[in-house]
Amino acid sequence: MIADPTALIVPVPSSVEIKAARERAGLTLPQAAALAGSPNGRAWLHYESGTRQMGTDRWALFLLALGQHPAYRLRRYGGGTIAAAAMFAEDVDRTGLLTMQEAAKRSGLSRKTVLKHLRAGLLNGKLGTVSGKPTWLFTPTEVERYALIAKQEVAKATAEGKRRGGATRRKNKT
Repeated sequence: MIADPTALIVPVPSSVEIKAARERAGLTLPQAAALAGSPNGRAWLHYESGTRQMGTDRWALFLLALGQHPAYRLRRYGGGTIAAAAMFAEDVDRTGLLTMQEAAKRSGLSRKTVLKHLRAGLLNGKLGTVSGKPTWLFTPTEVERYALIAKQEVAKATAEGKRRGGATRRKNKT
């Protein structure tokens, strides 16, 4: 999750800045062009000579790829689902909020039930975006409040024999 997306924006580079960044990285013209998604080394030569102006999006991508961006660094993960899950968990941790999965875990209810309660207004959360995914997020105090209410409701329903679910159903079968 990007805390301040505007920090990705970098000013239009001068030809001197472009050449200096490439030389610091030890890249040839074709290598620099390929890294920044430019069609060929000739286009890169135009950027460095000042006959063509590089767009800020390509410049930001180039700086990120080289690790020279003034505000951000790329993280490298091995790939796959575990890496994606690790990145998502890190991004959620940075928000200081809890996900629906964590709310379900702390309340002892399923995510489906938590979502039903969220829609009914028993739990207050906001739909946010973490790692590019829409995610329900909750404050830790709201989850604690909800978990107490949920546990009381579960105990009450169980005592009255109204609770649906695996544990109660299994007891009734024997």
